Amino acid sequence: MLILAPSQELAMQTTRVVREWATLVDLKVLALTGGANVKRQLDALKKHPEVIVGTPGRVAESEIE
Repeated sequence: MLILAPSQELAMQTTRVVREWATLVDLKVLALTGGANVKRQLDALKKHPEVIVGTPGRVAESEIE
């Protein structure tokens, strides 16, 4: 599932809420936002999280080759 948020702040708030729900059904959640380490986010993306919450710019930058 991909959830796009228009701002970094909204993406982080959404991530916190989604993580609470995701723990109930054992899903991995990843936040892809600017202002965070890109390499770390790409490494986490390679672990295939079931839910991604991000801003459009960072999601577009984060294509896996």
